[in-house]
Amino acid sequence: MAISFACKKIDINDLIKCSFGFSKTEFKVFNFLLGKDKQAYTVVDLADKVNLDRSSVQRALKKLVDKKIVERRAKNLGNGGFLYIYKIFHKEDIKDRLKLNIQNWYKTADNYITSW
Repeated sequence: MAISFACKKIDINDLIKCSFGFSKTEFKVFNFLLGKDKQAYTVVDLADKVNLDRSSVQRALKKLVDKKIVERRAKNLGNGGFLYIYKIFHKEDIKDRLKLNIQNWYKTADNYITSW
């Protein structure tokens, strides 16, 4: 789906990437997890699913956690260790944040135009 804005159509994916400041890798991980919102993944499992190396996925997940798009939980292992699992927040919450980002952008743009 694309939104027409004056001389340019803005695709919903571009709107999401721009609104949250996603890199290509972050968006790839985000997009995969969005389709699997009931499941949690380890870094290794996720790297395999999105066909990226583990370190790239780990960096992307850290940024997605920092942006409060993905949650990270520790899972205890039987041998006394643990590993982290990652799960995306609910799509409705992400949509609400996207709308808020766009509203804030609109207010900023409106202020610039008013003071111009």
